[in-house]
Amino acid sequence: MPIQCLGYTPRPRVVARFFGMTKHILIADDSAFLREQLRLAIERHPGWKVCEAVDGADAVRKSQQLAPDAVVLDLRMPEMDGLATGRRLKQLMPKLPMALFSVDTSSYLKNAAQASGIAAVFSKTQWNQLLGWLETMLNPLPPTRQRARVPFAA
Repeated sequence: MPIQCLGYTPRPRVVARFFGMTKHILIADDSAFLREQLRLAIERHPGWKVCEAVDGADAVRKSQQLAPDAVVLDLRMPEMDGLATGRRLKQLMPKLPMALFSVDTSSYLKNAAQASGIAAVFSKTQWNQLLGWLETMLNPLPPTRQRARVPFAA
């Protein structure tokens, strides 16, 4: 039976991604409270939808079925921690943007995260920085007024 998360079903792996399509973000954290608060913050952005995973193994399963546009991982989770999850997702989906959301943001952790294929590490007190990173990763086109000036490549 396919996985469903908060109103969306698995998408085909090869999908044309046009500007304006819904972007799907997977949040993996063992704290239901944090997942809910982060989901509410992320879904304030028009066109962003969230799927939740309760641990790293669940995140890998859901990522394979749902093909999210970005993943936000907690560091400490049961089954599989954030770094191990990042390594596994990097093997399965090499271009998937991933961020680690943790209390610890030491340079050691940032280096370990980068070695695991995780692009960025944010403190759990840096919600705005995480949301800004998601904006950069998910909306690479310039603002609407500038978009008309970008030449179309045929």
